Amino acid sequence: MDSLVAPPRIESASLRRSWMSLLAFVILHLVAISRQVDVEGISLFERTVMAFFAPVQNTMASGIDGAMGAWNSFVDLRQVGQENERLKDRLRVAEMQLFAQRAAVEENSRLRVFLDLKPRLPMATVLADVVARNASPWFKTISIDKGSANGVFHGATVLSPSGVLGRVITVSLNSASVQLPWIGIAEPRS
Repeated sequence: MDSLVAPPRIESASLRRSWMSLLAFVILHLVAISRQVDVEGISLFERTVMAFFAPVQNTMASGIDGAMGAWNSFVDLRQVGQENERLKDRLRVAEMQLFAQRAAVEENSRLRVFLDLKPRLPMATVLADVVARNASPWFKTISIDKGSANGVFHGATVLSPSGVLGRVITVSLNSASVQLPWIGIAEPRS
């Protein structure tokens, strides 16, 4: 009885191998036959494979194109951002140059007024800039950037284009303090 039980296992494995071999043979045979059937330069096998894989290829190509488009958009956006920063920097530089030019034009206008005033004065004059203003509301004084080294002396009259500005109350080598009047003449703009 033992001999009857063992052979079915061997037959089963052998039968399986036979079916697999037959299936492989049939597939190879169909491939060989389909290679021979040629319609418009394309074999039946190629048409079948193309019909099966074309949608997959189209989907993958669309996905890759979309990903590349997104990447290119991201790179372009970063480049636009960097260019925007460069342009902002250039704008800041241009604004600073414009402010400097405006200040130079204003100083030029102010100096022209003083130069026009200078020939009419019977005494020697010195041009000075206001460098500080006293923050205390009790003392109306300003500091100028000229002192005794430039010919400024205690009690000297300080003029502005609109008239008398004040008088010098303290003098050092390179600066002086000017007392402004309480009423009438406004403080100069710095």
